[in-house]
Amino acid sequence: MLLALGVAVTTCRRRGDDQGASSPPVEVARGRVASLSLRIVDAEGLPRSKAKRGELLQTEVFLANASNHPLWVNKRLTLNSDEAAPFSREIWIKILGPKQTPVPYHCVSDVGLLTAEDYAVLKPHDRLRTIDEMNCFDLSTPGTYALMARYKDGNPEPPKAPDGTTHLWEEFESPMVTLEIVP
Repeated sequence: MLLALGVAVTTCRRRGDDQGASSPPVEVARGRVASLSLRIVDAEGLPRSKAKRGELLQTEVFLANASNHPLWVNKRLTLNSDEAAPFSREIWIKILGPKQTPVPYHCVSDVGLLTAEDYAVLKPHDRLRTIDEMNCFDLSTPGTYALMARYKDGNPEPPKAPDGTTHLWEEFESPMVTLEIVP
């Protein structure tokens, strides 16, 4: 199922290493693999598949190196709209509402240009995590929402990958998750 709209979220951004479920790996150059996973969490970081309308929710996205080879990745993991310029987002969330219609976003992200400091080597089986509030999504209609995260390094001139690593630039997506909103 292809979801048609992404959303920009600009507040309460936290990063760090953490454990999380991994999606099926995506092949990259020479057999190296990476995966992306998405889950919805509440303000305390507890996973949620059902929430009350208006409840504070966050997206938690993991980018994992599922291989035995180091990857050169854009660690900034900026969440923005899929309609934003490719250099201004690495992650975007696609959402379909209860009537299978795209959920619009209501935020504008002001993102700077990428620098060499935005890149890092992701060692085998390590992961990066980003958490963003979902307050830019309109989740006011009760029902079931379908969500999917996508990753792509959109930098047209990334820094050279260190020897022995592979630049992860391909676009790939997480498995779909659902969220039920109740009145």
